Amino acid sequence: MKDIGINLVNMRGQGYDGARAMSGKFNGCAAKVRELYPEVIYVHCANHNLNLAITHACKISSIRNCIGTIKEVVNLFRLSNKAGLVLKDKIKAS
Repeated sequence: MKDIGINLVNMRGQGYDGARAMSGKFNGCAAKVRELYPEVIYVHCANHNLNLAITHACKISSIRNCIGTIKEVVNLFRLSNKAGLVLKDKIKAS
C-alpha cells in the first residue's frame, strides 16, 4: 500500500471479505498490516456477511418467494401515489 501512496499511520481498522488472501492469520493482508501496525484491528466485513446470508437464504424457495412478494408490494406503493396515500391513512388510523 505504501507503494501506491496509502498512508497507514492513521489506519484504525481493516475489513475484508474473509478470503484467506485478505484475512489469513499468518500470510493474509490483515496479518501483514498487523505486523506493521499492531493496533489496527481486523473485522470481517458486515456487508459481505449479510450478502452471504441473503444468498444462502435465497436458495430456499419459500424465502425467495417471500422476498419476491415483498418487492412487488414495495413497488406497488412506490409507483402508485393512490396506494401510498391509502397506506398512510391506514397507518395513521391504527
